[in-house]
Amino acid sequence: MKQPVFLAMLSFALLGISANCPAGKWAAEVIENLDQARIVLFLTDEDMAAMPEWRPDGHEPPPLTLAKAIDLVNAEIEKDVDLRGAEIHELEFKPVRKHEKQHRWYFLCEVRTHDGGKEKKHFLAVLTSGKVIRAIEEPTL
Repeated sequence: MKQPVFLAMLSFALLGISANCPAGKWAAEVIENLDQARIVLFLTDEDMAAMPEWRPDGHEPPPLTLAKAIDLVNAEIEKDVDLRGAEIHELEFKPVRKHEKQHRWYFLCEVRTHDGGKEKKHFLAVLTSGKVIRAIEEPTL
């Protein structure tokens, strides 16, 4: 009895939300794996357009160096209260999945904070445009 009411309310809420979203403004969902975690990030059309094209054919270096990506991650760590004191644990240079033909790449970074003896993982994506966005770890079931 409760489930149909919940579904009706959920449908109504989604309809209300979608009515306020302009068409074509949905972000692309990119799903990755890093350090045994399933990571999701959302890239807008503007994010994708701002990222320079790069092909790993050895003729040109990537548009964003590893050193610059680390600098951007460290700047984000200093700026974001939740990340203060975090340390970089892992950093990978990856093509944007499902958009390989556009030749867009980014750095996926795992940083870890320590709070009361507990370690917590956080994930950041550093786009080759220099933009840093938070990525989300999907919960494990």
